Amino acid sequence: MISARKGIDAMGLSGRFVLRNPQWAKASSAPSRLLKTFVTEGGTLVPMIMRFPGSPASGRNAVIGDLRDLVPTILDAAHVSEEPMVEGRKVAIVEGRSLLPWLRKGRDDRPVEEVAFEKYGQATVRFLMCCARNSAKRT
Repeated sequence: MISARKGIDAMGLSGRFVLRNPQWAKASSAPSRLLKTFVTEGGTLVPMIMRFPGSPASGRNAVIGDLRDLVPTILDAAHVSEEPMVEGRKVAIVEGRSLLPWLRKGRDDRPVEEVAFEKYGQATVRFLMCCARNSAKRT
């Protein structure tokens, strides 16, 4: 890292160059295990920041989303319905579910869906298990 910095300074690029190396990959996935290209949480968790008209105040939640959920969410926010036909031609149905109801309510009422995938011969299944206490029975 130090030798790379000296080389950048020698080229006159000091203050104008961003260096990304393997150490940054580890830092950006902390505190999760491993990093990108692995199917562990360090390689699959990605934070998402989303703001839209009428969105609630800032918040944080651990809802399981998937890349497939982005297009349905954007279409839902734009009040565009998914149509199987466009201008008389059949089009593929977009996979995924809109996250907009969750974003507006601040909680996820959707049925739990597992997310499973394979990458470079590694496989994973991710799911969310929630346990709720019955507050009415507290003494």
